[in-house]
Amino acid sequence: MRLDPFCRSAVNSKTAGGAVPKAYQTLYYLKRFFYLISIQNLAIWLGATFGLAAAAESQAPAEGAPLPEFTLPAPKDAAHGAYLGVSGKKEFTVADIKAEVVIIEIFNMY
Repeated sequence: MRLDPFCRSAVNSKTAGGAVPKAYQTLYYLKRFFYLISIQNLAIWLGATFGLAAAAESQAPAEGAPLPEFTLPAPKDAAHGAYLGVSGKKEFTVADIKAEVVIIEIFNMY
């Protein structure tokens, strides 16, 4: 006996009107249930693995430690770019800012 994907009929002349026996429907749905649980567990494992790695990389630097290198998008307003000394660039780093002191405030949002 072969079930169709929706368990509405079976290819077997012995069953009346093509009805699928309840035991076969139950086995079919159990297989689907365990398949979905396996995929869910895989998704949770991948999320935890890569989520923790991303969280470790996105932590704020320790007090007194050097700031890690990162790029920022250039301001859209030309006056703001001129004020920072980064006009004409699409991206810039903190080292590109023309200033003696740059104060960066880091907010812990989550």
